[in-house]
Amino acid sequence: MKVILAFVPAAAALLLCACGASKPSDKQAREIVEQSFADIQKLGAGPLTDFTKANGEALERSGQKIYIYHYLAATTLPEGIAWVKGGLLGLGQHKFVRDDGRGLYVQKEDLPAGTTAVRRGQIEFRQTEQGWVSEGGPQRVDTGYCIDLKPDACYKQLGYDKLE
Repeated sequence: MKVILAFVPAAAALLLCACGASKPSDKQAREIVEQSFADIQKLGAGPLTDFTKANGEALERSGQKIYIYHYLAATTLPEGIAWVKGGLLGLGQHKFVRDDGRGLYVQKEDLPAGTTAVRRGQIEFRQTEQGWVSEGGPQRVDTGYCIDLKPDACYKQLGYDKLE
């Protein structure tokens, strides 16, 4: 009975520590990043093949504790995906599309199956009574790709391994 009674306060202390963590967890950040990859996954890409915390910044704004979580993430693209730059007049973002041959793009590159799609970005978390929360998805996201490279080599080739 004494063993059980000693365990209860220890378990309660662990729960309190989890709520007041000094920074958001990697799991929280990964879940947000996975949701942000939904656009690529709708094209047929699988789940994340890599998720890496690149850096973190703890700061305070008007008395509110803030944590900026910098990440790198990757997935593998299936056959039939293209990388496009701009739209009809060269306006718009660079992005992945399902290549059906009908788009009016300034520049389009067909990508082979197995291409590594990568993103570098940051997530802003606020510390609340309920723990660390983030509103919306990642901010300041850079998206790119590499052919025949693993995620770590792709990050390096694109310069994503350097701090922003």
